[in-house]
Amino acid sequence: MEEFFERDSKPVMFYLELKKEDPYGFGDTSIKYRYYTMRNAIVTDIDYARVTYKLPGIQVEEAKELVLRKNDLSILLNSKKIIIDGKEYYSWKDNSNKVRYKDLGDFISVYIYRRN
Repeated sequence: MEEFFERDSKPVMFYLELKKEDPYGFGDTSIKYRYYTMRNAIVTDIDYARVTYKLPGIQVEEAKELVLRKNDLSILLNSKKIIIDGKEYYSWKDNSNKVRYKDLGDFISVYIYRRN
């Protein structure tokens, strides 16, 4: 699998959302986006038939499967959006607003999609 990562990996940019509450309690919240570029991620396309099965209830324009190393899980869980080749993608979340991913041993797999 390491050879596959070295040969077929693409750079992926993760935008992390940082919220800062007002310390005096006036309800003001400032949101900052910081980005983190990951140089080794495997990105594959998902066809429409598989999208409707894997991502039920979501109308998507385009979907991809992203395979990352397991130590990059915290970056994925804290990301607001993912940029690949200049296009914005979002990770699939369940009803409790948690990112859904598959554990593959030392790697993780997540489905990402572009909204209509």
